[in-house]
Amino acid sequence: MYGRRVLRTFVTLVGSFLVTGHCAWTDHSLPRLPVAIGETAGAVVDGHACVFGGRLTTGVSAKTWCTCGNASDWVEMSPDRIARSGLAAAVVGTTRSVAVVAGGMLGSGVSTSYVSQFDRTSDSWTALPPMHFARNGLGLISFDSQGKWGLLALGGFHANGSTSHLDGHLTVVEMLNLAQSPPEWTVRSPMRTPRSGFGSGIITTETKTLVVVAGGATKGPMALQAVEAYDLVNDFWFDLAPMVRQRTYLAFGIFRDHPNVGEATLMAFGGTNCSRSVRVNGTSRCLSMPSSESLVVNLTLVNSLQWHLLTNGQMTFPVHAAANMLVSHSACVIGGELDSNVYTTATQCWQSDLSCD
Repeated sequence: MYGRRVLRTFVTLVGSFLVTGHCAWTDHSLPRLPVAIGETAGAVVDGHACVFGGRLTTGVSAKTWCTCGNASDWVEMSPDRIARSGLAAAVVGTTRSVAVVAGGMLGSGVSTSYVSQFDRTSDSWTALPPMHFARNGLGLISFDSQGKWGLLALGGFHANGSTSHLDGHLTVVEMLNLAQSPPEWTVRSPMRTPRSGFGSGIITTETKTLVVVAGGATKGPMALQAVEAYDLVNDFWFDLAPMVRQRTYLAFGIFRDHPNVGEATLMAFGGTNCSRSVRVNGTSRCLSMPSSESLVVNLTLVNSLQWHLLTNGQMTFPVHAAANMLVSHSACVIGGELDSNVYTTATQCWQSDLSCD
């Protein structure tokens, strides 16, 4: 059932992304995971790639895996307090040593509002205030803008164990003000389109902070092409150009060459074109897409032209429901689902000069 299997949004990719002279996917940048897993969350914590929770062939997981010092292997860290899949993660704090993990789906098929914090330095977990809305397939964005810092929880899917897949997609946005003691979640302006399993990222300049969401699943069987942006300071949403392909369970990144440059490049990788509930004679009709596409946004005018497919952007192999993160200026996709309930331990990373097409 779709209501039991909605993926979280993928972890945000934000930062400098400039590796000149090379444009290709490679499977040699990170080691393979110790276990095959999908519907997990990932983040770079204290300089180490970490993967939280997710779904194994045997059920949902509470485990945490982080790369060791030279990224040659994965080390099992302390587990979270609850097992969940379809969760989201974001790094907070100036030292980047703490990750917050939010939402997800329990093994019973019910969404959770649980929020926890992982400190890699002490290898420990603590609970944070729960969200107002239980959901999986959500986006989680960390921000530090104009004296405010905290988290935004975006959209997702509310599953109560019996909800139809046509009813549970959310537009709701909540903000956790981490500068407040104790921190509290407050509701912000909703997204224009209900969605889950989408890509999300943030662009911060001296004058504005924009959160972008792309693709995802919504009411109906097919994935979205729609892209929209949120003005954090003024609390409103507006549309950006739609992607070329319909994508959900995608990997997504926002890249900038330099903080003072007036443009940002949005990139979408892989995913699938429809809900996994679309089945004929027990076989999924959804197609996993190995393609990648990009869009340049002018940050002064806040406008965009159109997305274009990267001619050399084919992934090493198509995958969806994977963790993704920016590791050493490479966009890395970790684990994921190859087919229905078939997960992989493999990793693949995109290394590119942004001028590549």
